[in-house]
Amino acid sequence: MLFYVICATQRTGSHLLCDLLSQTKIAGRPREHYFKKEVHSEQEYFDQIWNESVVDNVGGFQIMADKIPTLLKFISYKNIYINKYIWLQRKDKIRQAISWLKAKKLKLYFNDGLSEAEFKHMEEKISISLEEIQNQILKIALYEVAWHRYFVKHKITPYIIYYEDIELETSWNKEIEKILDFLDIDYTQPISISTKRKRQSTTFNEKLYHYFIQHQESTSNEKNGTINGDAFAYLHCNSARK
Repeated sequence: MLFYVICATQRTGSHLLCDLLSQTKIAGRPREHYFKKEVHSEQEYFDQIWNESVVDNVGGFQIMADKIPTLLKFISYKNIYINKYIWLQRKDKIRQAISWLKAKKLKLYFNDGLSEAEFKHMEEKISISLEEIQNQILKIALYEVAWHRYFVKHKITPYIIYYEDIELETSWNKEIEKILDFLDIDYTQPISISTKRKRQSTTFNEKLYHYFIQHQESTSNEKNGTINGDAFAYLHCNSARK
């Protein structure tokens, strides 16, 4: 029996990664599970996760950092050993923060059915401040620290993959094969997968991104080289991409 967990924070491409793994037909049905109205107890919720995730003795699910206590309860209730952990991150924390804020304000985390014009019309109705982006970057950092502490405490060495690794369709097959190798799942034929999921990043995101960077640079210059906490976040994010 193989059971694995995809450990993520919001807007790292976790649903895309789950889709790609599910399409292999040999990696279970990993996805994020929500506590549905018809589920009356944690026990039913955990049974739902198990029943909907496991296929041919392979199962997995995705969970966010703020749900770590739920993960611990799940392990205890099912009395199972989590064989493998996949830690999905995003190198560009600024773009991640903007994407997360936009999704929250639009109340839309997937864009599977809207036309480009419809989506743009929705974007025109929201606004995102620099302060909100700064606070969201901090929240992302705190969530990643939470995952790091979990791994250290339980002596876990996760497989680390970044959103940027699976951002382009041309990289999907190669990256999924790497994960299957990590999971010790045998496959006899080269992996070939696709998905209908659409990216939600638009010119709206890019304009905010560049405006935020310009603001951080001007703030640093005004302080005669003294880097405040916000600029540190900016420098940290960009250094990760170099």
